[in-house]
Amino acid sequence: MRFKILLRKGDINDATHEYISVIKDAVYKSYGIRDIPYIYSAKKMEKEDILLIISPQVVLINWLLFRSKQKIVYWFQGVAPEEVLFLYKGMYAKIKAILFTQVEKYILKKSRLIFFVSEKQLHHYQNKYGYKKDNYIIMPCFNKNMDESCFAASKYQRPTFVYAGSMLKWQCIEETLLLFSKIKERLPEAQLTILTADRNDAHKLLAKNHISAEVKYVPVEDLSHEMTKYKYGFLLRDRILINRVATPTKMNSYMAAGVIPIFSDVIGDFRKVFSTLKYAVACNYNQPEQLIDRILEIERDTITPDRIINEYRSFFDTYYNRNKYIDEIAERLETLPRNRTSA
Repeated sequence: MRFKILLRKGDINDATHEYISVIKDAVYKSYGIRDIPYIYSAKKMEKEDILLIISPQVVLINWLLFRSKQKIVYWFQGVAPEEVLFLYKGMYAKIKAILFTQVEKYILKKSRLIFFVSEKQLHHYQNKYGYKKDNYIIMPCFNKNMDESCFAASKYQRPTFVYAGSMLKWQCIEETLLLFSKIKERLPEAQLTILTADRNDAHKLLAKNHISAEVKYVPVEDLSHEMTKYKYGFLLRDRILINRVATPTKMNSYMAAGVIPIFSDVIGDFRKVFSTLKYAVACNYNQPEQLIDRILEIERDTITPDRIINEYRSFFDTYYNRNKYIDEIAERLETLPRNRTSA
């Protein structure tokens, strides 16, 4: 048996790399196999392979077309048919959504092990397709461990806000700017920084909305240090299915650096998992007054790094615990057939 990771070009980024890294470590713990190659063509597959696949396009092109017999381990990053219909219009989107629907049915039927990023995503597939198997693991998206050096006392003394991400519409950047403008009306000392590679677009949006903010680009490797400067971080999403089932990596990135997240309560698992979190603001951005009241409540509190570290640590010991997921995945991998002589 050989484990291989079958990908498209561009499938690997910071978030997917860490997710796959957890799975690879679990394979090593269970099978003693360290070298798991990335392959980009069905021609590289062999009959005894177990394939980790992370995109429906790969299944559609390399799986169905080649009628391969390998065993699949599949990671559902999102809900592909609904994403296509959200991002595109017309007959092309409808046809692609139909194809992805068939691919999802195939994956749910044939995969030996499935990864979902949230309970809400699992429930979606149970409701949509009648999925009733128990061959799954729920692991949220995350790519950072908690860095206590980022919980600087100075960052909690002023209402500094950060938005880290692109200027794409689905990340709700305009809603973020509008919300910040309302926060600033009641909290005049509030300051906003936008961290993005799309600096020209950011400046245009700021000018359009008559908002003052600092805009800059920070390389990924410097983001943790940069986050020592900010008290609050925005993570807003629209009330649509693709967001209800998601677990955005940005939540993990903010909390790992001691940034108090302001996140949309439409993100179903976050609303449940972080319901007891004192230093967080779950919100409906269409009801800004309640959200701002919550921020003002936090502003009246005397925050020390130790208090936030102690609270956030409990979530990194459980929900964002890398070793816990490695152990769980390794245990489930034990159910896959073994043939060490071919490893």
